[in-house]
Amino acid sequence: MSVEPGPLPKPLDKWIVLPGEAGTIQLTRTAWSRGGNALGYLVAFALFAGLTVMSLLRADRPIPLEGGGSMPGWTFVVFFGPFAAGVLVALVWHALGREEWRLGENLLEVQRTLLGRSWARRYTDARLQISYRLQVAGPAAHEVWSLWVKSPGRGRSRRLFTGSWGSAEVGALGELVSSCTHWPLELPNGTVAPAAGRREG
Repeated sequence: MSVEPGPLPKPLDKWIVLPGEAGTIQLTRTAWSRGGNALGYLVAFALFAGLTVMSLLRADRPIPLEGGGSMPGWTFVVFFGPFAAGVLVALVWHALGREEWRLGENLLEVQRTLLGRSWARRYTDARLQISYRLQVAGPAAHEVWSLWVKSPGRGRSRRLFTGSWGSAEVGALGELVSSCTHWPLELPNGTVAPAAGRREG
């Protein structure tokens, strides 16, 4: 599949293709998409950090429970603190980090850069898989679709991308990676879609 450099159409309009070396392409999120993700994590961090600080201020006061009894005031610190730390890590990554996928025939290289440091993982002779699960959070539930790359013989399995608002972006992304690498794509129902343009024999 020939992919021209530049922004991609919907549902991949949050991705952009850059020219690569030796017939490969670079696939990465657009600056607007990364900025939007960072802003979302900033809001979430402000929320959880605020709740953690409020809990710290009340850490020495028992919290009464409905029906009698109480629990230690530091309980909420233990609950909200890890959330705030996790969101902070995600905020730093989305604000300062960058991930690019180098795609070519029988090649996927995931390159990451953060604060001047770079590292990469390279995959060959692999297959792709789209998974689906329903994530429940209290009374609410939403679909979580993920794209995985799996290398045979090594037990290497890596989640490349997760989309929480439907399967369109994940499905289109899987088809794009499959068509560039010529790897088969396994769908959630177990059907294996061969890559377009794959060379047999």
